[in-house]
Order: sequence, then C-alpha cells, then structure tokens
Amino acid sequence: MQPTNGNSTPNEPAQYLTLGWQFLKVARHRRDGSGPSLIKLTRAVRYGRSALDVWMAVHDHAATQHAK
Repeated sequence: MQPTNGNSTPNEPAQYLTLGWQFLKVARHRRDGSGPSLIKLTRAVRYGRSALDVWMAVHDHAATQHAK
C-alpha cells in the first residue's frame, strides 16, 4: 500500500514498509535514527512518503553491497 498523500498516519507507512506499526512506534521513541523521519504535530505523528523512500534506500543492504 502506498500512502495517498504527502503525509500519512502510522498505519499506512507500516503497511507500505511491510513492517508492524509497533516497529515505527518503538523506533520513534528511541530517537537514535533507527526509524524513518517523521512530522509531529502536537500528539499526531505523520510520515512523509519521501522520508520513507529515503529510509528504505539507506537500509537497502543489497544496494550497499553493490556499492563496495
């Protein structure tokens, strides 16, 4: 599933990344860069499509293996 607009709720990116929403929640609270960039509006959390794509590219081990 692809997010329908620029920013999406935590369930949509979890489906897009084929990860559980729990992973995004834990990664968000770690604040160590282990999760994708997010936008926080008071209590609402949103993830931009471009941030998800960048995060996936950084964590693409196949691409990093070819770069070596």
